[in-house]
Amino acid sequence: MGVEENIKSYNETFRILREAQNENRLVLFIGAGISADSGMPLWSEAIDKISKALDLQKQNDDTLKIPQYYYNSRGKKEYNEFMRKIFKYGEDLKTTTLHKKLIGLGTNTIITTNYDHLIEKAAQENGEVMQVVSQDIDLPYLRSGRQLIKIHGDFEHDNYVLKEDDYLHYSSNFKLIETYIKSIIGSKIVLFVGYSLSDPDIKHIFSWVKEILNQNFQRAYIIVTREEPNELKKDYFKNLGVNIIYASEFVENKNCGDSAQIIQVIRHVNEKEAGTKIEKLYNQIKQLKDLNYVYGKYIRRTFYKYGIICSGNNIRLFYRNNDDEGNRFLDTIWNYFEKDGKNECPKNIDNNYLKLIKQVIVKSQFSIMERRFDLNKKVEISNEKTNDIEEKIINFDYTALHTIMVNNLRNVSLTNPEICMQQAYICSIFGDYVLAYNFLKTASTVFYSSKSYVWYYIAMVNKKFVGQLLGNNLIGKLSDEERQAIASEAKAIDLDKIMNSIPNTDDSDYYFLKELGSFNVAYTLFYDVFKDSVKSAEEAKTYYSVYTGMTADQKLQIAVKDYISYLYRNYIILDRYTETISIFVLYIRSILSSVNSADIEPDPNEKLAVGNVHLDKIGKFELFIMIKYLSVNQIKKMFKEYEIKILPIDKMGQDYIEQIFASVSLYSKYVKIEEDIFWRYLELVSHIEITSDLTIKIFDKIFETLSKANPRIIAVNEDTVVRFVINVCNQQLYSNIKICDAAKKIIDKMIDEDFYIDLSNLLKHLLYLCYKGNKAYNNVKRISKLAKQGKIKLLINIYDKLSVKPQNQIKNAIDCWRPESFYDYCYYCEAALVGALEWNEKVENELYDLINKGKEGQDKDEQSNNIIIDLYPNYNESDLINALCNLYLNKKIINESKLKEIADKSSMELPKWLLNMDTFDYSKFDCQWLETSSPSLLKSISKNPIAVKGILEAYKTQYESKAISTDVTDIIIKYFIIT
Repeated sequence: MGVEENIKSYNETFRILREAQNENRLVLFIGAGISADSGMPLWSEAIDKISKALDLQKQNDDTLKIPQYYYNSRGKKEYNEFMRKIFKYGEDLKTTTLHKKLIGLGTNTIITTNYDHLIEKAAQENGEVMQVVSQDIDLPYLRSGRQLIKIHGDFEHDNYVLKEDDYLHYSSNFKLIETYIKSIIGSKIVLFVGYSLSDPDIKHIFSWVKEILNQNFQRAYIIVTREEPNELKKDYFKNLGVNIIYASEFVENKNCGDSAQIIQVIRHVNEKEAGTKIEKLYNQIKQLKDLNYVYGKYIRRTFYKYGIICSGNNIRLFYRNNDDEGNRFLDTIWNYFEKDGKNECPKNIDNNYLKLIKQVIVKSQFSIMERRFDLNKKVEISNEKTNDIEEKIINFDYTALHTIMVNNLRNVSLTNPEICMQQAYICSIFGDYVLAYNFLKTASTVFYSSKSYVWYYIAMVNKKFVGQLLGNNLIGKLSDEERQAIASEAKAIDLDKIMNSIPNTDDSDYYFLKELGSFNVAYTLFYDVFKDSVKSAEEAKTYYSVYTGMTADQKLQIAVKDYISYLYRNYIILDRYTETISIFVLYIRSILSSVNSADIEPDPNEKLAVGNVHLDKIGKFELFIMIKYLSVNQIKKMFKEYEIKILPIDKMGQDYIEQIFASVSLYSKYVKIEEDIFWRYLELVSHIEITSDLTIKIFDKIFETLSKANPRIIAVNEDTVVRFVINVCNQQLYSNIKICDAAKKIIDKMIDEDFYIDLSNLLKHLLYLCYKGNKAYNNVKRISKLAKQGKIKLLINIYDKLSVKPQNQIKNAIDCWRPESFYDYCYYCEAALVGALEWNEKVENELYDLINKGKEGQDKDEQSNNIIIDLYPNYNESDLINALCNLYLNKKIINESKLKEIADKSSMELPKWLLNMDTFDYSKFDCQWLETSSPSLLKSISKNPIAVKGILEAYKTQYESKAISTDVTDIIIKYFIIT
């Protein structure tokens, strides 16, 4: 074939590369060959020089060993010096035309194994700044813009990868960079330039991706010079996921240099396609029509090439000067939508093309069309409304979903595979993966026989992933043989083979299905969410005199909502996978960070100034994501990390929280797999403003759970329930008598059924709630039960939260009680502190003797008999001294001089401070002391204004020096700031 015929054979390759280039999905991967004309050695040339220095004969398999031999024989210093010389470190190398052409491709990300600075230099010569990442620590500081990733390090940081040891330890030395590059290769179109097919770097890089994604990763492309086409090699590398572009096929003169051949290939990548625009647009999106919902990025990606910009929920037509053909095309689109398809199309355009284009858009997120030169004139696009399934999932309406599933059973048949697909999806929501798998088997068979190939492929994707779940996890009632059979079936599903088996279609027609089967749809979104999360954080810290366009937070919400609709409406069962959950977690992190950002007030002298840009409140969608996809621990940790006490939510979000309570309460009735939806809901509600009505409903739900003799569930989630009770108290909802009555019902149940044993902290907080509501617990009978059972420590803890009659009962019980262990004495002090017993000199002296004997015992030889240690094996001097100091602060100590003498002799600094808080030098105060203080002691300390002032000054100093733990910060906020 001649050059023209050769070029035509690559038309599809160039179309894919152009499309990736236009959509910022093209990534360049640059090797040593690109810098050869600047004087840098190729890999083989570098190895030859090292071999010569060692007087070795180079073997084909020795390329990594040879630098290692030099290092081993010469040592690090000589090795570094020689490598820097070979790779011309520090020399002023000149960029070439090829460097400029590569920069001219406009890719946001360039990856290289080179050590030189020629790419950065070419970018600078082109008036651009390129961020360079050559070590893991650089990655977190990446900002939006062009980036160069030097995956083999550089000489500046002495982390260059060359010898065998470097490759063997690559994953540990470049952990973040390796993960980042894998995600890029798995989700972008990568074009390798400057490598040979025998280059060890190529094999190393593609072994990563092959290992992780098997056959399902995004195809890459490599431009190869100095070689004639070879079909066997083409097939071999295609199996590795690489399509070869033989540069020699693009030039008449086969002897021209490598750079000239590569430049010819790049020129063809940049050439425009021919053909009528409407027809081409139709051909590129026609397969999307079969979907129930079209993912916005597929429309956005395709339309961008035609001067149509999709931003948010808007489609904007961009007219250009001196582009009559392009502008006529845009006019045709506009007129068709403006007249709702009732206008007469130009003669050379098939009306069916426009009809299908509109049909696809109507199934997407886009609701407005406008023209750049006339933004006041808009066309509303009537989108298809949220379908029943999606709406009911978002509202946690499992009763309604169950009704749909029951009704569907009447219509399930071989002529209605859509119903089977819907049934499979609902079954997966309910955790019945066995039934879901069986419905998918039926659906896939019928879809294929009816030639509904889009739905056939989606059914097979679901079948593969549901089969993997059943095969790898002990879910569903299956015998070992059945589970193994399903696992084998799932493993045998080859999605690439299925794609190739779809008749009479080009691979590119179903690009959206390939993304689905390879999880690239999730990887790409994660990458986009990550970028917008970084941008959101920047916007929250930046002062804007003027701000236009959509905020990063708005883009994030639209993107994640779009993805949710794509999965739900097309019954795609991928939302439970780690890749998807990671997107939701990152999204919520970004939203919480934004809403928690402080305002930067605009300058009143700047009329258009807006200050910084961040969210004020979150809404229904974010609340849904948190409850549906985040665990209780993730929600709890995020609130703690961002120091959010009360999460601001909008009116729709408040209504949503009230609306879904009944549904999340019924979750376990329908769902077979054990999840914590209600407890996620409760953890979230513990951090928002709530109503009295909702509080009563939640207390009734907790009572109902206890009544079903299932205290284990409450015990596992006690911390969450306690945080909810604290939130109720902080919002002073205890003033509602019905709330106190509901709390008392729970208290009664806990005592009657002995549930208090595992739930003592919850009991204490419920009693406190009633006490604050002037409805102090007064059930003498139940308190008497606790006293008879000898629960003295519990009674001491709850004493000050009860009414007078039960308090008298507790006093009588304590009068008959004598401490039997060291910790009993600590509780004895606590009882005196809350007024449950009268402190006396006899008991005080007993405690002083106990401390002194313990001190004497500790001073003896470890082998000697120590009565105190024998009696109290958990003896801890500090706790008892602290308890006595607490009594001192509350003016209950009788012999103060004796206590001070003990404190002075103690090796601990805390008691010395506690007894001298007014005169203490707070520059010597250690905030970590607070961690060893009991809640009651902290409360006593907080009553001293001199101590509070000194503690806060010490905290500020130690916080700035980063010597403060998060636990100490929590204590400071709770006892010395809020109080």
